[in-house]
Amino acid sequence: LEEGKNHLKNAFDADPDFVEARYIYAMIDQKLGNNDSALEILKEASDIAEKNNNDTGIACVQNGFGLIYLMTGRFKDAINSFEEALKMRIKLNDLHDQAKISNNLGLCYSNTGQPEKAERRHIRALEINKEVGDDNGVGLTYLNLVILYNAELKYDKGIEAGYDSLDYLSKGE
Repeated sequence: LEEGKNHLKNAFDADPDFVEARYIYAMIDQKLGNNDSALEILKEASDIAEKNNNDTGIACVQNGFGLIYLMTGRFKDAINSFEEALKMRIKLNDLHDQAKISNNLGLCYSNTGQPEKAERRHIRALEINKEVGDDNGVGLTYLNLVILYNAELKYDKGIEAGYDSLDYLSKGE
């Protein structure tokens, strides 16, 4: 991972406006346990993307913030970042990322005691994943619904979502 970080650093040193390289660098840094450093890199990338009106870069960076906040239990911050990323992905008509972000928002809403919003986000992710033919995305979203429904003591819905998940995830075998 450190070698990858070095190559990415060279890339954004060569092209200071290369937002996506900073994003990947930050996510590797986060994987190495350097959350504060990762957030600083994302802040730099965010400033560059905003300055250049780079909608793809803004979406990418906001998603990065959301992922780090989600992984560190800062769910309200994650919601704000994911909502911004989702707005950009809708503007860019990027269905795959809309589904991923909607799914992550569902996790955040679930963790902040908002099960109705969580379910709506997961259902939206299901709709998009089915539309684009992403069986793995559908299966994983159903797994998130299993967790949500079981936490809400809706075991019949959880079991149904579990079977649906197995159906989609087994297609990849």
